[in-house]
Amino acid sequence: MLTARRHAMLRSCTIIIVRRHLREGLVVNTLIVAATTQTPQAAGLGGSLWLQFGVSLGVMFLGILLAFLYENRGAPYLSITAIETADYVAEGGHRVRFPHLKVTNVRRWAPLVTKRTAADAHGWMTFHNEQGQQVGGRVPIRWNGAPQPLSPHVENGKLKSIFDHRFLRAGRYIDIPPGETETLSPAVRLFNERSAWCWTGDSYKHDWRHPKLELLPGRYTVHVHIKTGDRPFDQEFHLLNPEEFEGFRLEEEAPGGVT
Repeated sequence: MLTARRHAMLRSCTIIIVRRHLREGLVVNTLIVAATTQTPQAAGLGGSLWLQFGVSLGVMFLGILLAFLYENRGAPYLSITAIETADYVAEGGHRVRFPHLKVTNVRRWAPLVTKRTAADAHGWMTFHNEQGQQVGGRVPIRWNGAPQPLSPHVENGKLKSIFDHRFLRAGRYIDIPPGETETLSPAVRLFNERSAWCWTGDSYKHDWRHPKLELLPGRYTVHVHIKTGDRPFDQEFHLLNPEEFEGFRLEEEAPGGVT
């Protein structure tokens, strides 16, 4: 049987461990206290001081592991998938096609875990032709739900919209609450034109046809990179730009949506 003095030494060692790890911000005190609150008689049945000390350490590290796992389950988790291509008549009478990507902050179930918003989600895209050559460099993502970088302007008595660079940043960053979805468009093609164009906020400055972002007819690999906080999410798609206007669309390269 452990003496009262030896039991007091055990509790002192445990308290030192708890205090040390609380200073490091590890929330494991509840598990440790539950494992080490024993009567002298019960401790005596458990064996030696070192055995009890080892059990306390094991429970402590288990608590640390659970804390990390719960942190990961509550963090944003973005799914990136291709959805239908929009074909409509835009302002000015132009018929256009916009392939769309859906970005969802997926709810991953875990008990007593609060799912966090994907704050300031932003990113870029790269386009590679069939020869593997990159077209246009990194293209900043523009979220469809963000305001257009345009301001009203009166010219010759008529109201017009002109490009306003002050709104560019607002179109590149967005918050996605848990379970919610936002969309973006990698490219656009206008009717009666063979070329398509990478789509970004600066496209408004060039009447949707950015001179450095032209996509000639062909097949392209689009790499999409989105980041929220320090968590990156990547996915690749195929962009098809055939001669036929109605064939302009996105195809998923691999199921799953997230890497």
